[in-house]
Amino acid sequence: MWPLRDLFVHTGIAIQFRLICAQDTRFALHFIDDVGGTAFHVSKAACLETHVPHEDNAAPMYRSGTAARMAKMPVSTLRVWEQRYGVISPTKSQSGQRLYSSEDVKRLALLRSLVNQGHAIGAIAHADSTELQQLLDASLAAEAPALAPATAAISLSVCGTLLAERVRRRKSTLVSLGIEPVIELPALDAEAQLESPPSTDALIAEAASLHPETAEALLALARRCGASAVGVIYSFGTVRATDMLRAAGVRLYREPNAHGELDQVLQELAQLVRVDAVYGKLEPLRRNARRFTDRQLEIFANASQTLACECPRHLVGLIRQLDAFERFSDGCAVRSSLDEQLHRYLGDVANRARLMLEDAMEFAIRAESLHPPAG
Repeated sequence: MWPLRDLFVHTGIAIQFRLICAQDTRFALHFIDDVGGTAFHVSKAACLETHVPHEDNAAPMYRSGTAARMAKMPVSTLRVWEQRYGVISPTKSQSGQRLYSSEDVKRLALLRSLVNQGHAIGAIAHADSTELQQLLDASLAAEAPALAPATAAISLSVCGTLLAERVRRRKSTLVSLGIEPVIELPALDAEAQLESPPSTDALIAEAASLHPETAEALLALARRCGASAVGVIYSFGTVRATDMLRAAGVRLYREPNAHGELDQVLQELAQLVRVDAVYGKLEPLRRNARRFTDRQLEIFANASQTLACECPRHLVGLIRQLDAFERFSDGCAVRSSLDEQLHRYLGDVANRARLMLEDAMEFAIRAESLHPPAG
């Protein structure tokens, strides 16, 4: 077994340990468990015996994974907020590892709560912690009367035994979200499907691969259950299947992150159900799937021979941008549940605009075939 001092030197975390061991035992244990996956019972005295220099007034610092868990948010969201919006500027260790203070974690938690209340992260990214707390207090006070229906229990149907077991193990999350009961249904690929499944508020399924027939089975089940929020966890899927589900308003969660963030998945589905309770049931998304693949768009952008201008390339660029904006709007609807209707409308408009440009692209393609280049 490694001596304590050699263990930390060997793992390359002496700097972080110096910052932490000046505190109490809990911080040392928390840090070691996050880095190595093993809980060591290290006392404060043992920390001093390593002879690592430390400051008596040093504040505890946390790596990104620990900071994200303490703020109850995915690490991926933390990175996007930090890089795209500059919500926080963590210090760095000598090895380049980002370290977050307790104040940083508190700020992240405030931002997460406000985003869940419907605020756009870009609008609040640079507010100080005092302003964020005041805004959160005002939001909670304003929403208290409107969200009375949120006390009602949410029924959740889960397709597949293994997924149902994982969901049931998230007891504290289920209680905090008011999800009760959890109803187990046959897996999507099971031969025997229930003709009349029990009514449910939300539906979550798991599929190793998504094909059009899988998507159709999930949508049919959602209609029979009357679910207002539907999600599917999958590893691989065809463009046609994922477009079909996304157009129907189904939330798509890719492996392997989906299982690590199961709490986040449950929270998103619960938020969608709450939106229906407050604003009335949302109309199903009426979207058109993409007509051209990325490869087809690329070929058309580079293969135009009749038109001497750059219109084909610009046309392809607009189609891609509208498709990206449609997906972005659908993602915003998840993070800002109270703005669900607005974001659905924005996504619908982007979808219709893309459809019109795809019509124009088909016209241009026909023009190419009717007027081949000379010689």
